[in-house]
Amino acid sequence: MQTQVLAESEFFSSVGDLPLHPLVVHFSVALLPVAALLLVAAAIVPAVRRRVLGLSVIGVLVGTVATFVSKESGEALAETVGLPAEHAEWADRLMVGSVILSVLAVIWWIVSRRVDGARRSAATSPSGTADGGVRNRTPRKGGLLGTVLGLLTAIAAVVVLVFAIFTGHSGAQAVWSGSSTESTGESSTAAGGEAAATEGSSSDSQIYAMSDVEQHDNSESCWAAMDGNVYDLTDWIAKHPGGQEAINGLCGTDATEAFQQQHGSNEEAQSALADFKIGALED
Repeated sequence: MQTQVLAESEFFSSVGDLPLHPLVVHFSVALLPVAALLLVAAAIVPAVRRRVLGLSVIGVLVGTVATFVSKESGEALAETVGLPAEHAEWADRLMVGSVILSVLAVIWWIVSRRVDGARRSAATSPSGTADGGVRNRTPRKGGLLGTVLGLLTAIAAVVVLVFAIFTGHSGAQAVWSGSSTESTGESSTAAGGEAAATEGSSSDSQIYAMSDVEQHDNSESCWAAMDGNVYDLTDWIAKHPGGQEAINGLCGTDATEAFQQQHGSNEEAQSALADFKIGALED
């Protein structure tokens, strides 16, 4: 089972040397909103429906597939760089919403085609035929069903549009906050080489017992031990791309195993962690 999960993760992780997630994510956060807006327009204006409904359905279906691939590739990427919790939550909502929208849009399209066909048949049928009344009633019933389906599809489209906006926004925030943190760390190291070295020597000289670490077990003062060192993660809680809860759970503990499971030997994560070192753990 674990081998299968790893294989799936590798399948969605990259294309060649490039991570897959940035390559496909724009299909879901751009194509889905456009298709959703077209569906809303189709529900409001009958003339627009006849022109763009089929195209909108194709856009929603492609966008839903892209959302699934984006979600899976994002989870694969998170194994390396960490999971942005808020972005992941919005992505889950977008996945569910896009599936519901796809189902409604397809059903609406099928019903609309049948209603339009029945209306054309009724229009060409002699009014005096025995079945003329039945044919005239059929478009009315189908038209009512189409109207209801159009309304439901429009509501689902608006919801998906909102989900797509928040998914894209939270993803951008996670990327830029991570980039900002990394850039700040690099510039601080370059600008204050000697001062950083002095501070590093000072932190290395500090020795803490595990009992000291355990006293700092909340978000107001969050210490954690990792690989024989002690880190003050208090300022990192609000900045962590994976969400605050991921760090809150480490406060006052030996987080070596948890950190390794999440980040492994990821250099960016190791570099970010080094900035918060305050000393060594007593043997």
